Parts: sequence; structure tokens; C-alpha cells
Amino acid sequence: MFSFYKRCFAGFIILFKITMQDTAATLIIEAHQSSTNGSFVAGLAFDGILNTFSLTNDGANQSWSATLVKPNEIAWIFVRIKTGRFRLFVGLDDADPYTCVQFTDSVVEKREIIENIFTCTETYTINKIKISNAEEYPLKIYEVKIMGTVQNDPKVYTNFSGFPEKSEALDNNLHTFYQSDAQRDMLWFLRLNSAYEIKWILVSIRGGSYELHITTTATSIVNGATLCKEFSLSGIRQHQTAIECNRAMLGDTIIIKKTDEGSLRLFEIYPIVCPSNHYGPSCARCRKKCQFCDSITGKCTQCPPSFYGEECQYSCPQHCLDLICDQATGKCNGCQYGFKGLQCELRITTDFMTTVPHTNTPFLNCHHSCVTCNRDLQVCMMCFQRLETNVCRYTCREICSGESACLGYQENCSRQDNDQTGNSETYLPIIVKLFHFNLLHILSTVDNCIHSISNYTP
Repeated sequence: MFSFYKRCFAGFIILFKITMQDTAATLIIEAHQSSTNGSFVAGLAFDGILNTFSLTNDGANQSWSATLVKPNEIAWIFVRIKTGRFRLFVGLDDADPYTCVQFTDSVVEKREIIENIFTCTETYTINKIKISNAEEYPLKIYEVKIMGTVQNDPKVYTNFSGFPEKSEALDNNLHTFYQSDAQRDMLWFLRLNSAYEIKWILVSIRGGSYELHITTTATSIVNGATLCKEFSLSGIRQHQTAIECNRAMLGDTIIIKKTDEGSLRLFEIYPIVCPSNHYGPSCARCRKKCQFCDSITGKCTQCPPSFYGEECQYSCPQHCLDLICDQATGKCNGCQYGFKGLQCELRITTDFMTTVPHTNTPFLNCHHSCVTCNRDLQVCMMCFQRLETNVCRYTCREICSGESACLGYQENCSRQDNDQTGNSETYLPIIVKLFHFNLLHILSTVDNCIHSISNYTP
């Protein structure tokens, strides 16, 4: 007998292997693909990141396969893929493989990205899976994850139908079940330790018509506002299904209500509650630049400083004050001096001249050598006069209360001569260009002024 690999995975030339690091990691330990396009190796399809992918070449019989850590009874498989029509096989060692999914929906014809939790018709104990193309398109596989094999941390569950006895709907066993009384209590509830945003729930249940509600302890009444999804399953056999709520819902209580005749038989339920910094039905890791992301959509809710966007992929505009901007829109929270606009994209180019009369009242935050100053620009408008000299020269550092206003422009004030009358009280304007603000300002000073406060006595 040919082995499973010889029948279904022949011709594989690429191998990718990882070491399991924690229980949250995928059950897949090793992956292969029939060919590799560029550097997009097979292992990128189970790395827990939704925007990386493995990629094969064009052509018929292209395939991707994986080996699990150990055999598991599998009911749900998450797949994010872009290709033409494809098939999903599962198998155990050398046994004949089973066709779990044969995907031929019209959306595949458009080669759009498909993201879905697939369920096999039957549950199988398997340790191998394979995806093959049914056309000649390449296989572009973003993520494959085995789901519904490990329950959430028991600490997440604080109450449920039948509590405090162990619940057979939460025992990680698809063969045991909770069954309600046929005449009353045609529902089952599960209370969580906190309110979570929930959109996906894996359910193994007997056929019938049902409502699934998500609510809170304070408002435990079920109605249209608490309805996650109505669903019906044929016959009275056991079904595995992945419920996606009509919308993301915040709550701490999950209720399954049977709406037709007969008792409710619930085999297993897995609410998808992602740990911090994970999102989506597969609990993929948030994008690398996100500090925090939405647990449903994956959109970044907190970016590193100076970045914004749904994936923190944009830099804040360069003239935002402290390079800080709105995380969603990129609008600046404030502008650097000399700029204005929603993104501080407009440069202020105003020229003006002014003469400032002498005053002995220094302004707050001005340097000690200033008699008066422009507080916003941190520039002296007039300095103290204490020594007769033919040259009055100041450096930016000496007359500004903060060096950020200087930006290397060292000499911003220069006087060489008294006026012809020798009147030291004459005001002569000096034009100063501050590169940081790109403005022309007038610095009025007195003849023969110096910067040192050491010779000044108020």
C-alpha cells in the first residue's frame, strides 16, 4: 500500500518545520508544498500572522500539506486562502485520505481572498491535512489553523447549565453531551468571567432550530437586541458548525435556545475569546507595529508614537507638534511653530517689523539678558544696556530661554555703531530670521547693549 504522502503529497520539494513553544501555538508542526514561488515558503501558512503567506507556482497539481503534532479528532479548520477552486483533504498516517471540503463557490472564480472556518461532514481523527488546487492557479495560503481541539481556560467559565457539576458541553469531548428536559428549560447558558467582544462560536449540536444569544448578567433577558444568530440543522444527527454572529457583540453570557420541538442536545461549544494582542476567528497575532488591536477586526487601536492608521503603517506628518497625531485620521494634535493646517502642511510666511520701547519688567520665561521678549517665539525683543561698546553681539543660546528655538542659528543679533548723536537710548531694529519658524521678526535693541546679566543691577 502506498503511504498517505505517496498518494496525496507526491512531489513535495519544500519542507518547513517549527518547534512548538506553547499551548496557544498551532497543532501543525511541519509543512510542505509542491513548489515555492520566491521566498514564500510553506511555513508562512501557519505562523499565526494573517498577512504573511506561502505561495506555489502556477500549474496543475499544486498543493500544500501539513503534519500535526499528534493525531486529533478534528471538526473545524480555519483557512485563509487566495486561489481558484480547491480541495481540502484530511488523513491519518497511511490510511486513505478523506475529502473534507471541495470549494467551488463563485467567489473562487474571482480569485478573491477567502477566510472561513470549514467543517468536515464527519469528524475524523487525523494527523495530516492537504490543500490542492483544482485549477492551474497558484496556491496562496495565508493561514491554516486546526480549531476546537482545546477548550478555553476553565477560569474563563464561571457558571453554566448544571453548575457546579462538570459540564459535558465543555469537556473537550465531541461524544459526550448535555441534554435538556424535553418539556422545559429548552436552553443552555454559559457565563464568562468578564464581558468579551465575541463574534465566532464553534458549536457541536444535534439537528434542530436554534437561537444563539449574547447578553450580560445585568440584562439576561433574550430578545432581538441580544440575538447573535438564528440557525437550523437538518435531521437529528450531530452537526459541527461555526456560528458567526450578525455583528460583534459584547457580553458575558452565551445562551443557546432551541426553538422547535424536542430536547436540546449540546455536544460541545467553543466561544472564540482571543488573548490580548490577538484577533479574528483564528486569534492571529496583531500586526507587528500595533501596540494593541481590536480583537475582532485586527485594526490597530494603539500605535507606537509618531505612527497612525489601521495597521500603524503611516508616519505622522513631519510638522505635527512632537510628531503626535490622531491614530485614526493622522490629523495633528498641534503644529510646530510656523505651520498650520489639519496636518500642519501649510507654512506660515509672514514678514513684519516692530520696535519695542524700553521696559524694566522682564517677562516670564525670558532669558535673564532680556528686558522684554516674545514668549511664544522665545526671542528677546530688547536686551539690557550696561556697557558702551562698538559691538553688541548675542548668540541664540544666550538670549533664548529654550535652545529649540535656535536650531543652530548662532548669531541672531548684531550692532556695530552708535547713532551719530551718541544717544544710547535710540532704538534700532535688527531683522532676525529664525530658521525654525521660517519667519522674519524684528529684534529691537538699544545701542551698546550686552547679554551678560553680571553687570546688570535692577
